Amino acid sequence: MNDTISLEKVETLNISPKELKGKLDRFIASRNTRSVDINTENSYNFILRGALDYFATLDSDFLGASNDSGIPEMKSDHFANTFYRLSNTLNSYCQKLNISRKNSKNWDILSDIRTLIVHSGGAVKQLTVIDDLNFKDDQLERIIKLDSTPLSEILKLNSPNADYMITIQLDKHDRTRNSHINDADYDWNKENFVTKAIFINSENIKNTVLSEINKFLDLANNQATVEEKPEKLPSKAKPIVVDNLDLDKLAGMLNNKIRGDYMIENGQNHWDGFGLKRLLDYAHHKYGKPQNNTVSIVEEVINAQINKFWEAYQNETISDNCLPSLNVFKVFAKYLPDYDRKCYFEGEKIYNDIAPDFNSDTNKQETDVDYLIKFICVIHEQTEIRLNLENTPNGIICDYIYQCVRQHCLRNQ
Repeated sequence: MNDTISLEKVETLNISPKELKGKLDRFIASRNTRSVDINTENSYNFILRGALDYFATLDSDFLGASNDSGIPEMKSDHFANTFYRLSNTLNSYCQKLNISRKNSKNWDILSDIRTLIVHSGGAVKQLTVIDDLNFKDDQLERIIKLDSTPLSEILKLNSPNADYMITIQLDKHDRTRNSHINDADYDWNKENFVTKAIFINSENIKNTVLSEINKFLDLANNQATVEEKPEKLPSKAKPIVVDNLDLDKLAGMLNNKIRGDYMIENGQNHWDGFGLKRLLDYAHHKYGKPQNNTVSIVEEVINAQINKFWEAYQNETISDNCLPSLNVFKVFAKYLPDYDRKCYFEGEKIYNDIAPDFNSDTNKQETDVDYLIKFICVIHEQTEIRLNLENTPNGIICDYIYQCVRQHCLRNQ
């Protein structure tokens, strides 16, 4: 019977821990949100990152000092539990992704060590690598740090590079020995009691674990997946939406889709198209007289942008981030004047403080009065636009855009 077990030497990885972390992050980022159980996979990812950090920096004292009591040190428990969580995570991820992964012999040795450390004192048997088929019980005896004992040089003859020797006691629970009490060699000949030793070193463990993580990431990234095509809008609805500028209908088609930047938060619907609809309704209701050139331009600009948005949405090669913007300040950018702190107001404060409900389908008129007054003052001081203080916050933004279009038309007549 072979009483000595050693980790096989693992060739140095051709990927550094830093590169492996990047590979892991790319895998995590690539997961399709619609097929991800977020809380579950977040926990998996947390364990993978933590285990990668732990094993990438594993030192030669990772199991603690030698002990005479047979009870492992805290470092041993930390090693065993970190390995176990990682092993569970890789198994669970493989099952979830429906990929097959076979453990290396080194991995199975580490799994047996973990079982012996955590379950010592219980009825441990049928380990993976240790030949214990004929035994009833396997028990951890001692974890020996090889540079801490006078016998280190002798013990290291079996494994010169080992940091630790772990001794294990196997017992057959042979009751027939009671009939051979006078036979001093009976237990020896029957191998009723056997001691085995496992020699391990931190470098091989590090390379073993990082190799397994790398192998998992390769399997996961090479998995054949059916690429989901971007969702399209029903072609028959285009004349209604684009020609008639029915933005409510477009909103209704986007409210259950990932593309289009439609979001529901705290029971409130948010979408840049609501801001365009708000401007369009404002122009019609307040200035919609026959032959009003400014209203016509507002309609034409919105119509052109909605048409661009529709066509781009139907193009499978255009990602959500590259769809034409429906943000009213971007749509009418060429009509808006330059002034100091323009990016500050139009890029942040209007939607966050001055008119936070502008791009929603609600009729609420919440505002930060201080910022609203500051915006009006800046516009009055630096442009030709004159805004009405008696207007609502949303109405002030609509009137600002409308008057900017009107002034632009007057200057270009």
